[in-house]
Amino acid sequence: MKFNLLAGAALVSLLAAPAAFAQDDSDWSATHPGWYGAIDAGGHHTNTFRGELSDDNGPFDIHMTNPDFAGFVRIGYRINGHLRIELEGGYRHEGVQSITGVGVNDGLFICNANSGAGTCETPGGSVNAWTGMGNLLIDVLPHSRINPFVGGGVGFVDISSNTHGTVCDTEGCFTGDNLDFHGSGTHFAYQGLAGISIRATDRVNVDFTYRYTRSDGVNLGVSCSDCEGTTSLHMRGDWIDQAFTVGLRYSFASPPPPPPPP
Repeated sequence: MKFNLLAGAALVSLLAAPAAFAQDDSDWSATHPGWYGAIDAGGHHTNTFRGELSDDNGPFDIHMTNPDFAGFVRIGYRINGHLRIELEGGYRHEGVQSITGVGVNDGLFICNANSGAGTCETPGGSVNAWTGMGNLLIDVLPHSRINPFVGGGVGFVDISSNTHGTVCDTEGCFTGDNLDFHGSGTHFAYQGLAGISIRATDRVNVDFTYRYTRSDGVNLGVSCSDCEGTTSLHMRGDWIDQAFTVGLRYSFASPPPPPPPP
């Protein structure tokens, strides 16, 4: 009699085990193939942009108002438990804080046209950057609720500038030397990513992401109304940006239905 009871209990346990495991689908979307969408928002910091205006004028530094706003949207596909690929679109806004000369131009500034003698009011304006990236991401602990991830991407950045001012020094401004930093250009860019993902539900993850994005040899158009006969200049330099964001990632793939009861 005791043997029959033990055998019956063992059989019930074996039949109940699959159902018990099937009820725990909280990490299904984190380990199985499927599409997902995400949106991220946060802040970013753009390094000082140094560029040559011309051989005679030497380099100038454009200082940005940091940190500023950054936002991203992503659509991706999970290949397996560890690999994800995605397309990412991003936007970064930043204001122009100051434009100062360096090297042979040390002591020169690009100031607001209304600046008085011995003062240099900020020229104002903004520099906006739109990015498009194809990313490859590696999830380190896909079965864990807290999952670190790393990755990288390549794509493009479109940078547009809109600011203007007058060339000044510590004594005053030079009449007629009005520079207009206005233009845009699209350039090759690449980035590295790292972060932590926290699984909130079976379909929703909260992503904390750091992005290091760079584009070398960026060229911004600059015009001058009266710079010793020069009417067209170029501001060339490297664009380097670091962004920290918090995002929500939603998996479109639904877990399989539980098996029928025995």
